[in-house]
Amino acid sequence: MTTYELFDPLKKIGIKWCLNKNLGSDFGSVSFYFDGVWYPKEPLDNYNLHTIFSNLKNSITEPYYSGGTTGQEFGEKEFDIELLNNLELPNLISIETTELTGIVSDDCSYGCLVVYIGFSGKTERIFYSFDLGATYKELRLARGTFENLIHQVPALK
Repeated sequence: MTTYELFDPLKKIGIKWCLNKNLGSDFGSVSFYFDGVWYPKEPLDNYNLHTIFSNLKNSITEPYYSGGTTGQEFGEKEFDIELLNNLELPNLISIETTELTGIVSDDCSYGCLVVYIGFSGKTERIFYSFDLGATYKELRLARGTFENLIHQVPALK
């Protein structure tokens, strides 16, 4: 099995995947890198990578705002989990990770990734959770960093 990795220039975010040819041409494992941490550390190897990669790309090209959008940037607002869960936190793009959460471990060692992105001027604010949204961390990067990374992910067929 061959492992592939992509990172932003500062190595703050990344993606790593490995194709499992025994399962078919587009099945394998995938992990995401956020600010020094890989998640999941030991991924399952039966994900449909074509679906995962397509969902990531569609999250950028056809953004979905679970809390709606006012046409404004998210800005420097506080990230409030309660408002987010009640669909009352506008202007945050939901990054499609449901294919990765179909199988959830009891300890969230895999299957619990949730990601949102908001913009504030020249900055993108990435809010990510490794526990299905119980807690979030924030990573601030130059605007377009996440999008550029996702556009580098190959289209599998």
